Amino acid sequence: MVKLSEFSRYLLVSAVCFAVDFGLMVFFTETAKAHYLLAGLIGILSGNLLNYLFSTRWVFSHHKLKDKHKELGAFLLFGLGAIPIHHLVLWGTTDFLHVHYQVSKLIAVATTFLLIFFLRKRFLF
Repeated sequence: MVKLSEFSRYLLVSAVCFAVDFGLMVFFTETAKAHYLLAGLIGILSGNLLNYLFSTRWVFSHHKLKDKHKELGAFLLFGLGAIPIHHLVLWGTTDFLHVHYQVSKLIAVATTFLLIFFLRKRFLF
């Protein structure tokens, strides 16, 4: 069996969580007729919670914080702390550059992915 590196596992988990995030954003925007920024928030919150579950069970073997409540809080703080950057990129590319919101989502995620990984790795795992 091939053993994946920690970063490879994080990348795989992030892809799955992004699919959930993106899928919920599109569903709420297209089907529920929610504003794309609200739908994006629902997606990103769901993706972050799922990412925590996968990260603590499969991606990272070492945990710097022993208190799971503090670990979850810090994990979400880093992920949710990136939301203003994410939403600024999403809003700016969609409303000002007239890029479709789904493409803007890809750009927004690309701008925050590595930042969040390195913060979580540095302070949590």
